[in-house]
Amino acid sequence: MNRVEMLLDMMQTDKNDPFLPYALSLEYVKSGQSSQSIELLQKLSASHPEYLPTYYQLGKLLEASGKFSEAIAVYRKGEQLATEQRDLKTKSELAEAIWELEDYS
Repeated sequence: MNRVEMLLDMMQTDKNDPFLPYALSLEYVKSGQSSQSIELLQKLSASHPEYLPTYYQLGKLLEASGKFSEAIAVYRKGEQLATEQRDLKTKSELAEAIWELEDYS
C-alpha cells in the first residue's frame, strides 16, 4: 500500500483529523497532481477553517499556477487566522508571501 492509499484509508477511519487531508495534499504535490492538491486544500479550508497550515500550502500552489490574486486572498485569510491564533512565525511567513506577490496582482 502506497502513502496515498494509506492516507485515503486513514481518512475513512478518522474523518475529522485535518492533518490527514493536508498530508494527502502534500503527497499529491509530490506526484505532480497539483490540481488535486488544490482541490483538497480548498475543501479542507472550508471544513476546517482553523487549520492554519492549509493556507500557506494552498497559497503556494495557487501562486505556482499563476493565480496570484487568489493566492494573495488565501495568504491574507491565513494571516488573519495566524493573528487570531497568536502564531507570529506563521503570520510572518504569510505576510512575506503576500509582500512578494503584491507586484503580480
